[in-house]
Amino acid sequence: MTRAEARQECLKAQALARQLGDEKSIAQIIGEIRGSVRPAAAVNPRESLNGRSVRTTDNCLVSCIATLLDCDPARVPRPDAYFDRDGAGFDLYGYDQALARATGYRFKNLGANVPRDSCNWIAVMSTATTREDGESHAILCRGRQLLLDPGDIFRAFQPSMLEYGLELIAA
Repeated sequence: MTRAEARQECLKAQALARQLGDEKSIAQIIGEIRGSVRPAAAVNPRESLNGRSVRTTDNCLVSCIATLLDCDPARVPRPDAYFDRDGAGFDLYGYDQALARATGYRFKNLGANVPRDSCNWIAVMSTATTREDGESHAILCRGRQLLLDPGDIFRAFQPSMLEYGLELIAA
């Protein structure tokens, strides 16, 4: 196969992936073919994530926590009461205490440090450039790989938009 023919095949694969809702670059496709890059697991909200049921609700943080814990989202406290009246701030400590009481797990605040290992973590992302309200948005990641975006805002983890990261640990 010539280089031009290989490129045409990659373009066809990219178009097919796009039709299936999976944006991939030519480099990602070539890496998957060569075996140097493992394909990201496609997550269907009705299926599972590494053996855990994906739990979606109308709240991104609750969805991420319930998915990590593989529990009913009703077991996870709603964060609404922990926002300032004007919505400008979030009482992470207060919510952390409520989460520990309800689930037996609490947050380890990672700050803006992205875990390099294979741990699952919650990335709290800035949406100032993607949503009119500019509110923060929680997504579930493993290292730099996006596993779940309950709000379908991000197609990939974007380090420049990370406000802080959270890891769930036993309380």
